[in-house]
Formats: sequence, C-alpha cells, structure tokens
Amino acid sequence: MNRDRPVERDAVISVDGIHFQYDSHPLFHDLSLTVRESEFLSVIGPNGSGKSTLLKLILGIMKPSKGRIAVFGKDIGKMKRKAISQLVSGVLLDFNPAYSFSVEEIVAIGRTPYAKAFSDFTREDRIAIEEALEKTSLLTLRKKPFEHLSSGERQRVLLAKCLAQKTPILLLDECVAHLDPGHVQQFLEVVRDKNRKEKITVVTVFHDINLASLYSDRIVVVDQGKLSQTGDPVEIVHQRLLENVYRAQATVLTHPRFDVPQVLLNRLDRPQKPAPDLIHNELPKSKIL
Repeated sequence: MNRDRPVERDAVISVDGIHFQYDSHPLFHDLSLTVRESEFLSVIGPNGSGKSTLLKLILGIMKPSKGRIAVFGKDIGKMKRKAISQLVSGVLLDFNPAYSFSVEEIVAIGRTPYAKAFSDFTREDRIAIEEALEKTSLLTLRKKPFEHLSSGERQRVLLAKCLAQKTPILLLDECVAHLDPGHVQQFLEVVRDKNRKEKITVVTVFHDINLASLYSDRIVVVDQGKLSQTGDPVEIVHQRLLENVYRAQATVLTHPRFDVPQVLLNRLDRPQKPAPDLIHNELPKSKIL
C-alpha cells in the first residue's frame, strides 16, 4: 500500500493498493481507485476481470489480503456491518433469500441498519419503504412473493431495498442484465435522478458499454488484475478499447443526440460500410494507468 499517495479531498471511496486472490489464483495486485462524491462511475472490463469482486470488497463482504479500503475516510476493515450498511448499499447478482418474502418485506430489509433491538419500524421507516416502492413502480406487486417474480422484477425490488436504505453510496452489479429496454431506461433514470438530486455516489458494473457511456460521468476499465484506464466516456470508449481489452471488432459511433460514443459490433463475415460523419475517432486524452 502506498501511504504517500495523495487522497482527494472529496473522495468518498478510497481503494488503496489492494491485493486479492481466489484460492491460489491472484485477481488484484496493488489495485487503487478513488471515487468522488456524487460521481456516477461505471466499471467495465472483460469477463473474469474482477468487476463484481471489486464491489464486494467495497461492501466489506470480502476482504483484501493486503491494502486498505476506506469509505468517507473510515477503514471498512475496522467497521461493524451495521455501520457499513448505513453508508453503502448494493444490488448484487447473487441475492437469494433462504425463506419466502414478499416484495414489501424485501424492501423493508433496507431499513434494518437503523433498527433498534426488539423495536418495530418507525414512521420514518415506513415512509422510506413506501417511497422506494413508488419510485420503482412496485406498489401493485408489494404483496407478491419475491420468488414468483421475473428476473427483471427482482432487480427492481433490490433497487427499491437500496433506496429504502438511504445510503450516500450505491453499488450496482450488472443491475439491468435481465431487463427489457423500457425497464432498463426506467431503472437507470431512477438511479441517475437520485444521483443528481440527492448527490448519491453511484458505482455500477456494466457489461453493456453503451449504457456505461450514456449514463456515466467517468468510466474505469478493469483488465488483468488492475485498472488499466480511467476517463470520461469520450476518452475511454473507442475502437482500441474493443480490440485490446475485449478482443472484439466493432465500429464506434457518436450518439447523434448526446455526443457520447456507442458501440456496434461488426459481423466478421461481411465488409464494413462505415458512415464517416458518425465515426467516433479515438482521442489521445484517456489516462492509461
């Protein structure tokens, strides 16, 4: 860990020189990352690069073998689970409750970090639960068993749980992977609205580079155990990223309405017919780490 590395004044998450491995398979080696207050940060990279593991390390579910992770300057390795849960919430892929719960009961779990022993939910708790159900369009499903929901509906429930938790940091792991385009847009607009209006810091893992480019303030690329690049979408999303990191051949165009890069995969059995006025040329500004 580099103790001399300067910490940004508005940093809410500081990952400092962490090492992590699964059994005898190293994953991260001296990985560092700073996330600023109210930032919408996306983490992208190929399968198996450690994107989901990074979120679990920040949540304190896993622990690095070396290095330090701090949230608001507090070392999470020294914090109790309840204290962490009042600062950081997350929508993870492997949420599988052991018992049957209704949608409302799952959302209510978000209020447990604030509960006192042997006490019922307060008026503040119930308002938070109701607002979360309404914000995610789940009021009509509130009594439905969680296990009877579609994959997309479950993701909305888990987001509602985090909204009820009211943490200043929200971590999302492939949160829209099972949603149709309409619900993808609704889900991310809810998150972006919370980010903008309430200054919530969002860190999300995306496989969909186009969504990362469309919604992010900044993108970091995780590849081969380290953060290889960081920058805004225009700096990061370009043809060289697709070729060098993903080993994919693609055309990168500029979104005609939002001026951010968007990726179209090429068919390898046909020649390209590029539209020169839309091609997004790689810019040399991106920071290579």
